[in-house]
Amino acid sequence: MTHAARTLLATALLGGCGPGASSDAPAAAAAPSGGTREAVEVGEFGAVAGTRFLTAPLYTEVDGRSSYSSESSSGGAVVNHLFYGLDGRTSRWLFPDDGQRVLETRPLQQTVGAGAGDAGEPSVEAPGEGPVRAFLYRVVRADTNDDGRLDGEDAAALAVSGPGGDGYRVLVPSAGRLLGAFWVDGPRVLLVYEADGAVRGAELDVETREVVRRVVLPAAPGAPA
Repeated sequence: MTHAARTLLATALLGGCGPGASSDAPAAAAAPSGGTREAVEVGEFGAVAGTRFLTAPLYTEVDGRSSYSSESSSGGAVVNHLFYGLDGRTSRWLFPDDGQRVLETRPLQQTVGAGAGDAGEPSVEAPGEGPVRAFLYRVVRADTNDDGRLDGEDAAALAVSGPGGDGYRVLVPSAGRLLGAFWVDGPRVLLVYEADGAVRGAELDVETREVVRRVVLPAAPGAPA
């Protein structure tokens, strides 16, 4: 699909909505703005598995791409996501502007029966191929290393939303690498990540989008205190 066709589709679907807002009537629409954007492009739409939602990334260039250290295949950086619900013909942007860099978007999919062992005991399961229960994001909103760029070298927040982009919530304000995500018990997912020089865990209830437990894993043997 060409850039012009994607833009027309986004315009028809969105109707000028901001995050959390919706529209049931097509109207002229523009992507949320902010900063010194030179160009914007809506990426390919795709179905959110097991739901009645569609989603597409928003790519942008800022100051001739100088604010971003790497580029997507579309020639820009992902800074937002557009969601469209087929049931209510509603749409929303994940963020109100393009002032952030989305480093990673990970669907949390749970295979039917995951999270319970043969005897009904909790078991650890990697993300499956079932319906998307939530989206997990790594988002940079500030140039924390003062190099004039928003990229993977900056501290990123771990955040979550519903499968239709609803209920966005920051779980960890400042983290490094995301080391894994595992279903551990029913609707709970264990997120393993680096932060403050340590490996940490946060147990997320995807239904309430609340962190119900946080842990700090032991440091590597011989590591500086």
